[in-house]
Amino acid sequence: LTFFFQTLNPNVEAPSSLLLSHLSSLLYSSLPAFAETEAGNGKTLSISGSMSGGLPFSWQFHCTPAPHDVVETHLMGPLLSCLHELCCQRRDLLEVIRKKEREIQDYRDGGASLSRRNLETAPFQEKTFCTSSVASQRFEDCVQSPHKVLTNDYFQSLYQSVATATVILKDKVPAQHPGEESSTENEGRDVPPFSSSLPGKRPLPAKEDEEMGRREALERKLDEERIRGKKKKKRL
Repeated sequence: LTFFFQTLNPNVEAPSSLLLSHLSSLLYSSLPAFAETEAGNGKTLSISGSMSGGLPFSWQFHCTPAPHDVVETHLMGPLLSCLHELCCQRRDLLEVIRKKEREIQDYRDGGASLSRRNLETAPFQEKTFCTSSVASQRFEDCVQSPHKVLTNDYFQSLYQSVATATVILKDKVPAQHPGEESSTENEGRDVPPFSSSLPGKRPLPAKEDEEMGRREALERKLDEERIRGKKKKKRL
């Protein structure tokens, strides 16, 4: 990313994290200086700002329409996968809450009581919770500014996991032509891990090291699921 910035502007010496932080502060400032121009089939978005000390520093994004398959692969597909995963997490969390409610009720039936009254909570009601959530100011803010979710740390982490899983699954599932039967002769073949295709052997920063660990854990999970699936097929 730093090399990319220096390619666009050879005078840039600041680290990429500082440049991205500067761009983020410009986008969410109270009075951002935007200028949009159209040229042919594309648009140019200019954002004016200044670095520390009042040094002028502007951004120009030259945008062109992306092909349908690119939008599907890098935007719509991952977003739908994130939405599906969030729905599954919501279902699992609701089940955990129900179990906790039964656990608390069992304690109460056994004569247990709280040592501090301010820790007491009302029984959880899913419909009431959802209704009040939709009627809240936060819900209106989400509808009016849906793009803010893109800066959420958890959503970014989830998107990275989805993108990584998509690449791994695409690499591990061989293309099968119509009418072609799947072969089992390569079942024992070792598939090179996704991490082996990553360039360079430089020491990884903490954030990249964490991402690498997440990828390797995801690879192991997918391998285990693939092996279990093959065993089930053999039993059938």
